[in-house]
Amino acid sequence: MATHRWKAIPQVTAALEKRSGPVIAVTAAITALLAVPMVLMEPTSTASQDPGGTVFDAQDRIDERLVSNVFDPIYLVEARNGNMLAKPALTELLTNLEELRGDPNLSAMLLEVPTPVAGLASVGTFSAADALNRVLKGLGTGGVAATSDNTLRLTTNALLNVQGPVELGFSAQARFDQAEQAWVSPALLFRIAADNAALGGGSNLIQLGSDDTTKEEFAREVLGVLRGEEETIEVWGIGIDVNLTSAEQGEAAGPFIALTIVAVLLLVGYTFRSYWVVAICGAGIAALIIWLKGLSNLIGLEKDQVLTVIVPIAMVSFGIDFAFHAIGRYREEEASGLPPRRAFIIGQAAVIGALFLAFASDAVAFLANLSSGIESIIGFGIATTLALAAAFFVLGIVTPLALVHVEERIPYRRHSGTTNLLVLTGAFGAALVATASFMLSVFLAPALGVVVLVVYVAAFLVLPIWAVERRGGAAQQERQEAGGGWPRLGRLVAASVRYRAVLIPGILVLTIVAAAFAVRVEAEFDAKDFFDPASEFVVALDLFDLHVGDQGGEQADIYVEGDLSRPGAVAALNAFVERMKALPTDRFARDDTGAVQIEAGAVGIVSAVFANVEATDAVFGSGADPDPNSAAAISDIYAFALENGVPGTDTDADTVRSQLWAGANPGEYATRIGLLLPGTRTLSNIEVAREEIEPLIAGLESQLREIDPDAMAVFTGSPILRQSSLDAVVRALVISLPISVVLCFLVAAGFMRSVRFGLVVVMPILLVVAWLYAFMYAFGFGVNLVTATIGAISIGIGIDFAIHFTERFRHELTVQPDRVSAIEATGAGTGGSLVASAFSSIAGFVILAFAPMPLFSAFGVLTAVMILLAVTASLLVLPSLLMFAARDDAIF
Repeated sequence: MATHRWKAIPQVTAALEKRSGPVIAVTAAITALLAVPMVLMEPTSTASQDPGGTVFDAQDRIDERLVSNVFDPIYLVEARNGNMLAKPALTELLTNLEELRGDPNLSAMLLEVPTPVAGLASVGTFSAADALNRVLKGLGTGGVAATSDNTLRLTTNALLNVQGPVELGFSAQARFDQAEQAWVSPALLFRIAADNAALGGGSNLIQLGSDDTTKEEFAREVLGVLRGEEETIEVWGIGIDVNLTSAEQGEAAGPFIALTIVAVLLLVGYTFRSYWVVAICGAGIAALIIWLKGLSNLIGLEKDQVLTVIVPIAMVSFGIDFAFHAIGRYREEEASGLPPRRAFIIGQAAVIGALFLAFASDAVAFLANLSSGIESIIGFGIATTLALAAAFFVLGIVTPLALVHVEERIPYRRHSGTTNLLVLTGAFGAALVATASFMLSVFLAPALGVVVLVVYVAAFLVLPIWAVERRGGAAQQERQEAGGGWPRLGRLVAASVRYRAVLIPGILVLTIVAAAFAVRVEAEFDAKDFFDPASEFVVALDLFDLHVGDQGGEQADIYVEGDLSRPGAVAALNAFVERMKALPTDRFARDDTGAVQIEAGAVGIVSAVFANVEATDAVFGSGADPDPNSAAAISDIYAFALENGVPGTDTDADTVRSQLWAGANPGEYATRIGLLLPGTRTLSNIEVAREEIEPLIAGLESQLREIDPDAMAVFTGSPILRQSSLDAVVRALVISLPISVVLCFLVAAGFMRSVRFGLVVVMPILLVVAWLYAFMYAFGFGVNLVTATIGAISIGIGIDFAIHFTERFRHELTVQPDRVSAIEATGAGTGGSLVASAFSSIAGFVILAFAPMPLFSAFGVLTAVMILLAVTASLLVLPSLLMFAARDDAIF
């Protein structure tokens, strides 16, 4: 009969057992060495989630060339009585604004802004409240606080004859009350103008993953002052603190992550009825995070939310699976009456091939992510592969070896009730302290995590071993009681294969239906998919959508580069802007006249100069009559405006420099045309906006290239970048999944020397992926940077379960009389380990599903479901496939 095993494996496991002390010592030494880069070489920059491309390059050029000196976060103020135009709400807001302007720390950062209503400068902001107060003071009434309600009402109405409600920052829900003959606005919006350079400079975009939170901290401090006592108003900052919120919610999820690890360790201990299993696995898990972070830092992986949180959690799941199978097989051999050392040699020889194949197939599955081209996903693939390698060695080899080393030294005996309580207490304490070391190493203080691990080993391993040896007793409850497999499960699995002629077609139909739904899962990443929906960050965005409507939205830009001094280029830009203003669409914010709100950039500057005599005289000299179709005149306008702004308007030099850039060479210019996109939290709205505007942008670029062959026009900005990133994630998923499956097949087929068994092993992967994404579609989960990792992990878990079951089946075929008996023995042995491992992981991830941060709760839910699907496929579908793949008399 052919064999699939490597003949050297028993010798290897015997050598490991013989040198167990040195192996454990070397593992401890490696852990100590890797603690150095973990502690001292932590990355300082964050991995990019951008796939690269034209839209990202264009945004980089905007951030480099068209940077404003004004950092202007948005704030929204709601009135508790529903009307911000009532005197109590306006008075409180004005009081808080004056507190801000008088704050000794914050006021130094505030800039003066023009006030078109009164023609004077205002510090920090010029809200509708400021406008009304300034007008009323000009009328001699003493301002909002001192005027009558009727005068305030009449002044508000008069002000709205000069400026529209959108320009004044009124809510989209604002209305004119005919009965009261007064305007009612439930909210007001305004920006705070701060010195961008003093806050670190650079782009004003606050995006997740930024390493510098100076601007976010400033914006939060401003929010605190603006809130004051909040007696009649409520104040919200709009998207001002995404990275601070992420860090805080990550900390809030910490207890749930900790409970996940504690639950996994305790369930492992319960499964094997052993304190030593808990204590040793706990040490292994705490050491694993040192291996992962130490190796990651050594090779220079950048910081990343997925790498920091998701990879360690996945590592625990994979590592416990390795431990379950290695310890489980050791226990089976021990239950047959073999002493610990012999049981390890035989059990490890039987399972190490499957463990290595599981590691190798998982590794190629995760390394398939290198095809994504996205730094964050590439880092995920590399880090997960490192985690797998560490888990295979530490929990798959060293942990059972350490268990044997302990159990051989400690004779077995039953315990009294008091001793049992001490054992249970010790196991619980070990799980808690091991988890504390893990959490400290991941989130808080890596150096302290290492110290806790050292204390843990001394307190929960070295000291108990010494105490038990001195007493001549044992600290475990069972040894042989926990071995022997799950015979009922074996009979159940064997029974299922008798109905394979019905089962397999039924599963096939179910999977086809699931696949039809799976392909409908869309890319989506709203803030509520990342942060707690009840958090201030998400609530503020909800209120912004409510009160802005189609009057505003998220900033997007058309970046234009080329020789913009040519009259033909200016004409093309002007025609483009006019076409944009007249677009019959609701995808762009509109002003009080109903036209699309647009910041015209270079062409707006040229038009503003030619539109007023003061500006024309300032640029060309008094009484000059410049030719608007002259490249020289246009160049003069650009040079003057960049230095002085546009006289006679509220466009100062800083505003010009945020819209226009001139290079060192003649004819080298860039500008941005700004738009506001409503409803960008829904990606389909961004897609529609792009579909409507990109043909116009392509036409503009074509016209500009007739003048300057190197000209470019690109639609970019934060909403466009976000959609492009998610599109790239989906593309990466579509590409990496089939690559993963093919690589897993090649590894499995090569290792088992059988194309047939290689195909059988990868079949459950396809089922699990189809079922998982169908579940995501049914329950409203979208594909994003986090949920996309579930696809890769599902391949890893699915192939692991299938490999362990298949390898055990191939072994049982060599000792059982027929295929059904081999299936039954496999189900009782490895099937029991699969169920126990799956149950432990599922229980842990179900706890994580209750985390307040959807990033973690979604990962917990989907991972738990994925593991359930994987073990179901391995126990319900795979046995029938194996019956087709094998014959009673040979293995191929």
